[in-house]
Amino acid sequence: MYGVTRHQDWWEIGSALKNEYHDADLETMMDIGATTVRFAHYQQSDYLYSRCDTLGLIIWAEIPFINRVTGQEAENAQAQLREMIRQSFNHPSIYVWGLHNEVYHPHQYTTELTQALHDLAKTEDPGRYTVAVNGYGHLEHPVNLQADIQGMNRYFGWYEKKIQDIKP
Repeated sequence: MYGVTRHQDWWEIGSALKNEYHDADLETMMDIGATTVRFAHYQQSDYLYSRCDTLGLIIWAEIPFINRVTGQEAENAQAQLREMIRQSFNHPSIYVWGLHNEVYHPHQYTTELTQALHDLAKTEDPGRYTVAVNGYGHLEHPVNLQADIQGMNRYFGWYEKKIQDIKP
């Protein structure tokens, strides 16, 4: 799998994109040899999912549960995941449902919510994987390992270490 992450927005245009902008992004992805795309961090245009179906790209679809946690996300996150799965279930390009990106505190709440989101995804669509992402490279964090796939974002030269530390 050779992948890219895609945010559905363009400079000076925003996120309400016409299909020509989706097509331009897809053309770039195909030109660089991408085989998979992470649609971060929210559900994107149905047109885009349909185009990925026909192009043979495999997709990581994700809800907008990212970074800061208030302790009041559960109902909204579950509703968004349920609706995303129900709306996009028939797209064969989707191989994984993204549960969250880099949520941490409070630990018990986010751990339980991640497990609840995983369980919900498996109820709605038992045949596809789930994924959750940690951004600080600590696999032992209690929120981790609640999904089928554990993503580990690393930010060499930004949050940690130096860019030269990537190679080792």
